[in-house]
Amino acid sequence: MPTSSEVRDLLGNPDFGATPQASSDLERGVVDRRLVAALGILTKEHRVCVDTFKKGHYFLPGVPDGPRIPKGYGKAGGLPNTHYYGRAADIRWVDGKLVEGNATDPDVLEVGELLAGIPPTGRPDQIIGPPKWSKALGYGREER
Repeated sequence: MPTSSEVRDLLGNPDFGATPQASSDLERGVVDRRLVAALGILTKEHRVCVDTFKKGHYFLPGVPDGPRIPKGYGKAGGLPNTHYYGRAADIRWVDGKLVEGNATDPDVLEVGELLAGIPPTGRPDQIIGPPKWSKALGYGREER
């Protein structure tokens, strides 16, 4: 599958970073176009680095990813796995700061605000972050 111009633009953007496995998912065309577009919007205001899209994403150690989240993964067990379908990204860094441990940093919070501000038809299915991040933004871990 040829790489889209949006993916090429994202990969060439100095404000976007990705691990080799995340870059490979983009190049192979497995990442949903809405997610690519949402990341493009984020990089207009922030530097972001994606750790995983599909390849290498696991909910439980030793349990391969599949179309559904494994039953042993709390309340989410059995639900559709959006990573498996290329509709989810784990953003590891925002403006040089780890997301985990900096959930209430203004830059990290603004990423959530920017995502929530994208019309539902043009953004990822879910906006999920660390509990403190979700609480500070005023929404839980459910779909928005």
